[in-house]
Amino acid sequence: MRARPAGGAERRRLIWLVGLLVLLVAALMWTQRAPAVPGATASNPLTRAPEAGGLARPEPVQLAALDDVADPPQPGRNPFGFGVRPPPPPPPPPPRLDPVPVPTGPPVPQGPPPIMLRLVGTLKMPDGRTMVTLTDPATNSLLQAFDGDVVDGRYRVSKVTMQSAVLTYVDGSGAREVRLGR
Repeated sequence: MRARPAGGAERRRLIWLVGLLVLLVAALMWTQRAPAVPGATASNPLTRAPEAGGLARPEPVQLAALDDVADPPQPGRNPFGFGVRPPPPPPPPPPRLDPVPVPTGPPVPQGPPPIMLRLVGTLKMPDGRTMVTLTDPATNSLLQAFDGDVVDGRYRVSKVTMQSAVLTYVDGSGAREVRLGR
């Protein structure tokens, strides 16, 4: 016996021989194994080999067996028949047309749009007049005015106190009291 392992070429040859031996044993075991179900036969039995001169001939068609027709079915329950069609459903009733309500009087007049300005603060001036500071939430602008001034071209400051201010439309169509902090 040698103490050192086999060299490169000799070692490759040994690996090939072992691999071939394993494949040979596996193939031998595959061909010798028993069928999974005892007594099982092939689903398609082997037919005799074709004659040397040509192909095997098919079996002739037996037309006499095809002429026999079974008795026609007797009337009775047929689970596959559709039977008589049910009558169609009745048509839907015509839609009810409710009479259009008649207006009873003149329409209620709509007032002017609300005044959306908010009172932010008041300031007592040295001459005794009170100045109000208003904000417009739509434009986020600050407006300052005294009693009687026109604000934003649309509103007039009618009355000013330390806690509130009364704003009216320039045309006089509506008024609103704006309180401090609301």
